[in-house]
Amino acid sequence: KLAGEYYLDFYRRQHGLEPVVFRFFNIFGPRQDPSSPYSGVISIFSERAQKGLPITVFGDGEQTRDFVYVEDLVDLLVQAIEQPQVEVGAVNVGWNQATTLKQMLEALAQVVGELPPITYGPARSGDIRHSRANNRRLLERFTYPEQTPMNVGLARLLGR
Repeated sequence: KLAGEYYLDFYRRQHGLEPVVFRFFNIFGPRQDPSSPYSGVISIFSERAQKGLPITVFGDGEQTRDFVYVEDLVDLLVQAIEQPQVEVGAVNVGWNQATTLKQMLEALAQVVGELPPITYGPARSGDIRHSRANNRRLLERFTYPEQTPMNVGLARLLGR
């Protein structure tokens, strides 16, 4: 991802390209493939909850992510496309809100009812413990849409 930003900066300097880079944080929503190696915990846990299969959390569940529902992201991208002039540079797309995996599972339980058994395994090497977007530049440049609450986004993900 960073290499891509460096390439864009090179083209900006060499050819006058004026790129805007959106750094997406933990986007979730309908049509995510839980079997994809790039799939996030929400699509994996949601599929397992729907099928009544056990859910495994790697770590203690206190690790955090900044989850963004896909429709909120789309509203933002449309806004960027429709603006006649957008300031060049990278912006982090997130709510600047840390949600633990345990909190996300509680929201999932509100949508599906009782969750299947949850087990906690050892944390995986290389997993990020805490992730939260510093969205200061985003808020300076764009009107951020109203946040879709986690349980509403999860219900839409599950078609409810």
